[in-house]
Amino acid sequence: MEPAPVTCRRSKLDTRTALVAAAFDELSDQSLDALSIRRLTAAVGITPAAFYRHFTDLDDIGLVLVEEAIHQLALAVREGLANLDQDNGPAVIATIGTSLAEVSKSHRPQMTFVARERCSGRERIQLAIRDGIRRITLETAGELKAKTRMREWSWEDTLVMSDAMVHFGIHLIEQLVLSAPSTRRTDE
Repeated sequence: MEPAPVTCRRSKLDTRTALVAAAFDELSDQSLDALSIRRLTAAVGITPAAFYRHFTDLDDIGLVLVEEAIHQLALAVREGLANLDQDNGPAVIATIGTSLAEVSKSHRPQMTFVARERCSGRERIQLAIRDGIRRITLETAGELKAKTRMREWSWEDTLVMSDAMVHFGIHLIEQLVLSAPSTRRTDE
């Protein structure tokens, strides 16, 4: 006979996953500060009190959203770095830029969340995004040092270049997800 707690855990995990997905949907056109637990739980079909079985508050779900979004962003940068086939700066930037443009399409809600919350809203969320971007920058610097001519550079110089490239990518994503469709310049 199957134990009942496994079913409960699965259901709880499904509900938590649904809350995160609904939060990303709700945040496609508003900030985390404007998110309503009542609307969020209604979208999932649970009571507002049930929200607190999964998250302590909006910052708690916000931190989960940050981790999901940063994870997708890191995967895109890794994919760009894995596809390096040339050993020059412009090619590296173009490869990462292409990968980030693709993630802004395939994971638009997550990238919109990062773009919107990175510089506004709740301090804990801003710090979590900043920390996530810093982790991506450090990983990128290590990859650039291992795979490009930057292996001859100092770690500090490689880190500066990596930081510039990652922030260029973040700026690109912001332009792609926050600007009106008629003003997007994906070709650039």
